[in-house]
Amino acid sequence: PLRGVYDTTASNRKGSVTHLRKVLIWRAISVIITLAITWAWTGDMRAASGLTILLQVALLGAHWVFEDWWLKVTVDKLLGPAKKRPGGREEA
Repeated sequence: PLRGVYDTTASNRKGSVTHLRKVLIWRAISVIITLAITWAWTGDMRAASGLTILLQVALLGAHWVFEDWWLKVTVDKLLGPAKKRPGGREEA
């Protein structure tokens, strides 16, 4: 059951598209909220835009590192480490 959740093969492409859509919608909401708060705080749209971009890039990087770590800690412990395929791709 857990394997299907993290399955990135072509057979699970629809789930990947749904997940991507969710991530993109959340990212848009996050940018709007950050921009609104920083604009209200600074009173300057240009400064708010710069700060929003800086924060979003930092948060994107932090999220990517966290997701990578989380998968290693949780999924690998439950399913075992991924096996390397020829060509560098991983196989669960």
